Amino acid sequence: MVSAQNFSKEWLGSMELGVFLTVQETMQVFTSPLSTIGWLIALALLSIIPTPHWFLLGNEGERLFAWIAPAMWIFATGLIATSIYVLGALKFVVGPICRLLGGGVQR
Repeated sequence: MVSAQNFSKEWLGSMELGVFLTVQETMQVFTSPLSTIGWLIALALLSIIPTPHWFLLGNEGERLFAWIAPAMWIFATGLIATSIYVLGALKFVVGPICRLLGGGVQR
């Protein structure tokens, strides 16, 4: 498993070598508790800063709306994780059916 500190170094090195982390490894790093807390704090702080309406949800620093950015980040991360599991389940179900019907991928 790749630690959160070495993630960017590993990713940049993998670009040169042509070897990338698996989806599961990337999700483990991205959703690690330390990384998650850091992202939530950063998004909450950015939401409070008075920024133009076009930047970060356009709330212009309204503290009432500061919770929207972290909530959307949690929702998006959950949606991505759910999509990964659904695609994995489809692959598990459809793969054998394709092999039975003779439609397997030929290499």
